[in-house]
This record gives sequence, structure tokens and C-alpha cells, in this order.
Amino acid sequence: MHFRAITRIVGLLVILFSVTMIVPGLVALIYRDGAGRAFSQTFLMALAIGSLLWWPNRKQRTELKPREGFLIVVLFWTVLGSEPGAQRQVQPAFQRAIHHRPRQGRRAA
Repeated sequence: MHFRAITRIVGLLVILFSVTMIVPGLVALIYRDGAGRAFSQTFLMALAIGSLLWWPNRKQRTELKPREGFLIVVLFWTVLGSEPGAQRQVQPAFQRAIHHRPRQGRRAA
């Protein structure tokens, strides 16, 4: 197994995931819905974790086997699942948005 190459790829994937938090974070800050802080914290934490995984292994370039690809997928989802902070803060705001139903005026018959 090429553990350093696997770690490099997982780090790159986590960095790529962190970049996906920028747009929703900006939208949340523009509309002031309260989730901007959660997105920015998730962005910074994922960027830090990904950089720590990638930087020491950035020069590792080897041919990977299919079982190593499977390990990369498992590790990537494990790293993403280990940071539930954003889900705790965003989920209540999302639930309020879904369950809020505006009143509809009814006419008396």
C-alpha cells in the first residue's frame, strides 16, 4: 500500500470539499440567515485538515491499485463525517425554513 500517496489524495479531496463551502457561506452572509458562521468555520476546519494531510505528502506520485482507491473513498467519507459542527448549526435554520408555512388568507363562504 502506498499510504503517503493515499494521504495526499485524501488531503486534496478535503481541500476541494472546503472550497465548496465558500459560495453557500457568502450567500448566508448576504442574506444574514445565521448560517454564515457555520459555513466559514467548516471551510476553515476542512481547509486546515486537508492542508495538514496534503502538505507533507505533496511530492508522492505513485500508481494506485483499485483497493487503494476504495481506501481513499472510505477515508474521505470518514474525514467528512468527523466534522459535524456545521450540521449542528445549519440544520435548525434549514428545518425552520422548510417547516415555516405562511398563512393563507381564507375567504368566508
